Amino acid sequence: MRLALLALLAAGCAGGAATEAEPPAVEEPAVDAAVPRTVDAAVVVAVDAASRAAPDAPAVAPPRTAQLSVGPFSWCLVDAAGAIRCGGRCAPGQPPAGLAAQAVAVARGFACAIAGGVVSCWGAMKDVPHTSDAVEIAVGDAHGCARLASGAVSCWGAAEHRAPADLKAKAIAATTAMTCAIGTDDGVRCWGPRPAPPPADLKAKRLALATQLSDARGGRRYGCAITLGDEVRCWGDAPAGAPARAREIAAAESFACAVGLDGALACWGALPRFGKKPPADRTASLAAGFRTAGALLADGTPTFWGDAQ
Repeated sequence: MRLALLALLAAGCAGGAATEAEPPAVEEPAVDAAVPRTVDAAVVVAVDAASRAAPDAPAVAPPRTAQLSVGPFSWCLVDAAGAIRCGGRCAPGQPPAGLAAQAVAVARGFACAIAGGVVSCWGAMKDVPHTSDAVEIAVGDAHGCARLASGAVSCWGAAEHRAPADLKAKAIAATTAMTCAIGTDDGVRCWGPRPAPPPADLKAKRLALATQLSDARGGRRYGCAITLGDEVRCWGDAPAGAPARAREIAAAESFACAVGLDGALACWGALPRFGKKPPADRTASLAAGFRTAGALLADGTPTFWGDAQ
């Protein structure tokens, strides 16, 4: 089983819409010996719609807070000062020099960040539309989307991920199979090559999406959301056992995790048999995919659990 997993790790590094030479090694933060952990092509972007600017707000950069993103066999962290660090077996390489970011998202072979409203990507995807008012970023294996201060969503890459022209969003999330958005009416709308339709009556303020690494050839598709009343609602092929209420949520291939209203972390579903267990510490900025989840501890240190690389 471990040999099969190692083969999958190697295949995951080589996957994606484009290939490049092996990226340069990056310095990793001092965490326990188990990091970095494997993660999925499903980049989970859990976003707080209530904390974002209203769709008609002026184009201003959101306040900086530390944020973690995980991708397939890689992760990136933007700290409160805007500095980006990336690590993992398939780290996308170094971000552009001097980039002071407000947000970062990592996928298979590349990563993107927002700095002063401008989206920059590095690794296998470099060509992105020019923006000057981006406030949120979400990426999948072969595409990326940015939510603009106007509420419009601009997507690039694979054509089937292009956002509906009439969409005005408060928050976005993306994965290989689909992209979803929380609209101005708090409803959830999804599109893409294989979307899992959300409940028609869902009103949400946070989203998390997950798929298998091999999503283009089939795989598990599901999403979870935190409603306006802090309830957890999942749809599609979601694992059973979600807590009743939470303030943050993230989804991996066979399990999901949430931070409760009291700050405690809970995971449900089938965690990897040989994986590391979730931490007991209070956590923030959850991110997850494939067979691994990650979070920032209270002191800003990243920690990972699930399958090891």
